[in-house]
Amino acid sequence: MTTLFHTSPTTNREQILAQGLCARRPSEGPYADLAAGQPVGVYVGPAPDRRGVWAHDDPWDVWEVDTNGVPCQPDVLNPGSTVLLDDVAAARVRLVSTYSWLGAATAPGGPNR
Repeated sequence: MTTLFHTSPTTNREQILAQGLCARRPSEGPYADLAAGQPVGVYVGPAPDRRGVWAHDDPWDVWEVDTNGVPCQPDVLNPGSTVLLDDVAAARVRLVSTYSWLGAATAPGGPNR
């Protein structure tokens, strides 16, 4: 299994638990001015985002994503990160932890590091 991590606002938790991760066009989100030309996808990285690098709301959830068999490509704007080019089913994601810029994690996973 290839495991990568996705960051999402906690307000998306119930939707992710029910539907998984939905591929989105980043140019329509909070990074629109920076994401021109980026593909529709689910953006994931190699490590959990404990510091909120990819968070645009506080608090945020970090999800473990099983990426086996999901078409992907490197994220050209963020070296080391990956774009999954399709939706990811709920059965292939697991909530790792919830973090806040204010301090410790509020779910399994330990304090922010």
